[in-house]
Amino acid sequence: AMRDMCLINVMGRGMVGIPGVSSRLFSALHSLSINVIAIAQASSEQSISVALVKEDGPRARAAVREVFRSELSAGHIEDVQLEDDVA
Repeated sequence: AMRDMCLINVMGRGMVGIPGVSSRLFSALHSLSINVIAIAQASSEQSISVALVKEDGPRARAAVREVFRSELSAGHIEDVQLEDDVA
């Protein structure tokens, strides 16, 4: 079993059908050498979740919020959440 994991959840209706959202998310994580352990995307395309090592969570959330700063400000992306202790 995997332990000390967290989830980063990117959510918003403004992600639906927009090319490059996933690329920007993973590029932000890559720039900090953060490894993604698992990925889930809702069929509605309104959320993307990635599982990470817990210690990477705060840096990852900050990087993703920065990458989507304009979309967060405009309300196209509603939130970038960090859920600790998921496993």
